[in-house]
Amino acid sequence: MFEIFFLLSAVFIGASQWWLHRREMRAYHARALAEFRQMKLPATPLHGAFDGGEACIVEEKVEWARNEATFHYFLTVYATNANGEYFIFRSNYDRPILRAIRQEVARAILKSKYRAPEPQAGRE
Repeated sequence: MFEIFFLLSAVFIGASQWWLHRREMRAYHARALAEFRQMKLPATPLHGAFDGGEACIVEEKVEWARNEATFHYFLTVYATNANGEYFIFRSNYDRPILRAIRQEVARAILKSKYRAPEPQAGRE
């Protein structure tokens, strides 16, 4: 009888910890994704402008680690702007990073998810 109680208690504790972890991860993910959607990058001679609110997300990668009392959560997003140019966003504590990446780099990283930009009218 004691063994069954111990087993059920262990299952309950494990399930509740899993549920709390999932809830915490969803909150971190929502915060990082909102940060991504607010990012803007002006156009330069090397790449077009980027607006996270209008960007098309190609791939998301989540990394996390917990050590003692500190929890680290990183969201990496590969996205394209309206011109089909690729950008990488990485949530990084209080200073997120947004950078343009070359088509060759995007192709190597994204593999089958990579889509070449479509030619635009008026561009030669």
